[in-house]
Amino acid sequence: MQDHDTEFAPDDDRPCSCGDDAELGKLSSALRAAEGLETLRSVLRGFRESLLEHFAGEEAEKGLLQGIASAAPHHTARVAALKGEHREMITTVEDLCSRVVEAAEQENKIVSEVGELLDRLRRHDAEECELLMDSVERDIGGDG
Repeated sequence: MQDHDTEFAPDDDRPCSCGDDAELGKLSSALRAAEGLETLRSVLRGFRESLLEHFAGEEAEKGLLQGIASAAPHHTARVAALKGEHREMITTVEDLCSRVVEAAEQENKIVSEVGELLDRLRRHDAEECELLMDSVERDIGGDG
């Protein structure tokens, strides 16, 4: 039976017990809690840098994965698969970073277009009010 502190739950942002990367855990939690594209973009960038550093440490000559491969050569295929996952996750994070930037640009464009629509509506309403006043004064009021 495993100790509760070392059990893995898919939505648990704590690093596993063999990892000692508190920063990565904090950033994982911040990503889950991020609200708004600006916050998400900022946290994703930090997460990417932390993840790159974390994976580089694991893959270093004296890192976790190299140590396992050296001490237990029968796990070489699993180590290679984990390194492949490292690359896939970095690619995913980079894709997410790009998509968040694009979404933020799209969001800014939409906000601008909403502002333009509201300005147009305000002008339209003012023109209707002017037309109504003119109609009341000239046509109904008998001026002209």
